[in-house]
Amino acid sequence: FNYKDHTHVGTFKTLGDWSNTHNEFSTWVYLNALVSLTSNFEIYLSSIIKLSLDSDPGTIIGASKSVDGIFLKKYKKHKIDHSEYVTGCVKGTWLSRINNLEKIFNTTFPIIRNNLRHLERLRNTRNNVAHAFGHSIKDTENYEIVNKYALPRMTVERLIKYQILIFKIVETID
Repeated sequence: FNYKDHTHVGTFKTLGDWSNTHNEFSTWVYLNALVSLTSNFEIYLSSIIKLSLDSDPGTIIGASKSVDGIFLKKYKKHKIDHSEYVTGCVKGTWLSRINNLEKIFNTTFPIIRNNLRHLERLRNTRNNVAHAFGHSIKDTENYEIVNKYALPRMTVERLIKYQILIFKIVETID
């Protein structure tokens, strides 16, 4: 390798060194895209669930359309806190999330239920990657030991499959 900037001399000794570094960088890019995708999906779910419950608060007690949520909002008649319901739909395992969604909205979401395995893998990968950025406090107490985080494998093809799945779920919910 010929480097114009002398500070990079010796960075890559072989084509294999360069290739390994490039592949690791690509994996981080894909994983960061996955974290962004899942975080935005959770924000979407949280927003749409809260909006639904605000506009039709009777949904929570199985009496949909019995209370005009827009009237309550417009005239500030009652403030209803839906955070417990929203949190149950965006935190925890996907099985618990779908159970909460179906209980609240009294309907099924086959697109989610049929993809629980993929959504759970997606959730776990996202959590592991996010935690790799902010190592636990306990890990930082021993500054003498530096542990390199083992990256989960992520390909652009798998990332695209996750994007398509999330898009289909959003499309179904909308």
